[in-house]
Amino acid sequence: MTVEADPGAGREVRALSDGDSSATAALHARALPDSFFVRLGLRFLRDYHRSFVDSPHAVALVTTKAGEVDGFLLAVVAPGPHGAYVLRRWGARLALRASLGLLARPQLLALFLRTRMVRYARGLWRRIRPTGGAEPAADVVGTWAVLSHVAVDSGRRGSGAGAALVQALHDRVTSVGGAGVVLLTAVEGPGAAFYGRLGYECEGEVAGADGQPWLRYRWRAT
Repeated sequence: MTVEADPGAGREVRALSDGDSSATAALHARALPDSFFVRLGLRFLRDYHRSFVDSPHAVALVTTKAGEVDGFLLAVVAPGPHGAYVLRRWGARLALRASLGLLARPQLLALFLRTRMVRYARGLWRRIRPTGGAEPAADVVGTWAVLSHVAVDSGRRGSGAGAALVQALHDRVTSVGGAGVVLLTAVEGPGAAFYGRLGYECEGEVAGADGQPWLRYRWRAT
């Protein structure tokens, strides 16, 4: 991916690489310490980030300043093909990492069995059953991309790093003919104001896998 630079801030936006995954996983853990994936451990997070780097159906970006990663973004531009690709290339490794994390954390395992196991099993069945394991075609024209995660180091928030990451995603979605971007953000937190400034519209409140409320936002490509 072409590097984008902001000379005034000395910041670059570039593709996330395997070599960045330890830094971005650590930032993910600091920014979202209570999220389910973070609680599975840093080894799981590193491989989760690497699955976005590896997927041709996803966008994985970092911002750097003075050569140091200070933000990252993970998004999916073709949800169906991405899910099939990750299942084929990363499914066994991620399942192993997740299983080890759950076994080491009994309370988290109980939460998984109560709130997520059935949903994940259904999703896995949908990925396998229609195509017998083959990867679906990656036609992204008119498809809604999903912004999965974006985070900026606490000392760099307000510097424009987050906006630069999201704008780079918008440019990618527009270039491939996508319909736009959808995302969920916490009801209480800075997300609502941040995404509002970037042209997103709030579509209301939805319930997450664990029953917690989230706000759904949508940005429409023009």
